[in-house]
Amino acid sequence: MSQPRRISPLIRTFLKNKLQDLKDTHANGQVGASVVATVPNQTLPFAVVVKSWGTVSVEGKVSDHDLDYLDKVADGDIPPSAVDKNSLTSKAYGRAAVITDVGVAMAHEFETAGQRWSLGITPKYQRIDLFNYNVSVRDFDKSDIHSGDYRNTKTGFNADLGLATDLTDNWTLGLAVLNVIPRSVETKPVNGSTGTFKVKPQATAGAAWHSGFITTALDVDLTEASRFDTDKKRQFASAGVELNAWSWMQVRAGYRQNIISNDGSAFTAGLGFSPFDVVHLDITGIAGTDRTYGAVAQMQFTF
Repeated sequence: MSQPRRISPLIRTFLKNKLQDLKDTHANGQVGASVVATVPNQTLPFAVVVKSWGTVSVEGKVSDHDLDYLDKVADGDIPPSAVDKNSLTSKAYGRAAVITDVGVAMAHEFETAGQRWSLGITPKYQRIDLFNYNVSVRDFDKSDIHSGDYRNTKTGFNADLGLATDLTDNWTLGLAVLNVIPRSVETKPVNGSTGTFKVKPQATAGAAWHSGFITTALDVDLTEASRFDTDKKRQFASAGVELNAWSWMQVRAGYRQNIISNDGSAFTAGLGFSPFDVVHLDITGIAGTDRTYGAVAQMQFTF
């Protein structure tokens, strides 16, 4: 009588460790891109801004039942012919949000107590696309990502504000508030599970020292960033330097730290190209702790 084929102890350990690595894991990432068309003039300079950024949150829920089931298969207690994927109970949760803004940025200069200030406002149309995926591993289908069963969209209006002043020829101070109107949008419920994405007013204060060749800057978030309610809180302090080479190419490097928790530090590096001071292309990459990776691209046209 033939014996059931067994999985070697090495392979069994490898498979079980992989499942255990996924158990109760939580990962997220962000990416963004924007296009800006600037129209300077003496009366009221303005720019048309199209910006889109997204965040993805993935969570694995590996059940003890599946780990025990794998052990039984590996030990031969369950023969290969009797293995049934429908017996698996582990689940995968995935949530994503894409926020798209289309706005007109306007700026106005004024003077008070002998100090000149620049005030900017960007009223904008805002679209929020949410994706909520909650499925057992036995029912996973890669085509689900295109299904409307997991998506919902909400639109509305919001605004950004900014204030800046030059203290001297080399020092600039600024304050910016993104999304002055808070919004909470719930995902479509899937298998009894739902989530909430919160668009939060995000205030950032900054200071910069600049000369003809080098610029250094320090930015501190005064409030939390927008996020899903189940994601870690994010509020950063950032420092960076920019070298302006030949007046048409910029080299940038920076560091940021999540000041609301002990994790979340990251290094950034980027390049900027501005030939003839008409087209401005900025590309930035981000890498940090906890497998943090990101990318930002921005293109600006000046007429």
